[in-house]
Amino acid sequence: MTGVTIIDLVLLTCGFALLIKGAGWLVSGGSALGKRLGISDLVIGLTVVAFGTSMPELFVNVLASLRGSTELAIGNVLGSNICNILPILGISAVFRPLPIAKYSNIDIGVVVIATMLLFVSMFTGKRKIIDRWARMADAGRLLSLYCLSCSSRLRRQYGCRCVLRQHPIH
Repeated sequence: MTGVTIIDLVLLTCGFALLIKGAGWLVSGGSALGKRLGISDLVIGLTVVAFGTSMPELFVNVLASLRGSTELAIGNVLGSNICNILPILGISAVFRPLPIAKYSNIDIGVVVIATMLLFVSMFTGKRKIIDRWARMADAGRLLSLYCLSCSSRLRRQYGCRCVLRQHPIH
């Protein structure tokens, strides 16, 4: 091994450790704040925890895009989704059965629709690129789909009174 390889390995290891710790801080801080504000656990899970665990991916994608490594950004998104669906669910199921609620079918449908929208966005048009201005509508559709999915899930599971807890923590 050369000196550069050892430095790269050390930087990778330190970056990975800081990434895990930083995501943990973001999730625990956001969850504690949400509970203090009286926000339900489901809303905290759909927003704070979901965004907290996605922040490292967002930063990697932004940095990769700024550095011109667009393949890394696209590969990161696709690879993360594949990894979340297959090995993470599979390994989790080894330790405890994962019952699938009937409303999860809609969530699975949302994942399929979002994947199809991404596919269409990536492989249509003259230049076959996702650029800043021409694809703002695609970004808006994906964000709208996420918001509809979250609100639909909240309504299905809790009705209209799902955002605030019964007894807010002060």
